[in-house]
Amino acid sequence: MINLSKKEARALVLQQQFPKFSRGQAGVLEAIEHLGYVQVDTISVVERAHHHVLWSRVPAYKAEHLKQLLEVEKKVFDYWAHAASYLSMRDFRFSLYRKEERRQAEADRKNSCLQVKHLLWVEGQEMPGRLQKLLGKFADFCGCEKVEMVS
Repeated sequence: MINLSKKEARALVLQQQFPKFSRGQAGVLEAIEHLGYVQVDTISVVERAHHHVLWSRVPAYKAEHLKQLLEVEKKVFDYWAHAASYLSMRDFRFSLYRKEERRQAEADRKNSCLQVKHLLWVEGQEMPGRLQKLLGKFADFCGCEKVEMVS
């Protein structure tokens, strides 16, 4: 067991939260890699909140540094982790399985929508006016093509 005084523990915590990052753009990438991600936040009283996170940790931080890393150098990407976030490209591979899960879920949803639409169409020939309205709403809901009833 390691014994730390309150002063030593405080210094350790602060050093992990606010390590000495390089200045400017290089420091922004170091900070994102150290933190794991920076949550994108639209709250903007003085500046958008994710800029505050980087400004408080990176000497000489400017919003253009993040933009450069994201749009030009492509060393950072934005992704919905547990919330919209900026992550280092070093961690991009960890996002691939979630992207594949979402792609598969979307394909499954579209397939289910087609099956339900077909069933509604086949089973609902007796009430064409009401059914056409339901099929239209259903198509809007699931994002698939509308089916026209044929008499």
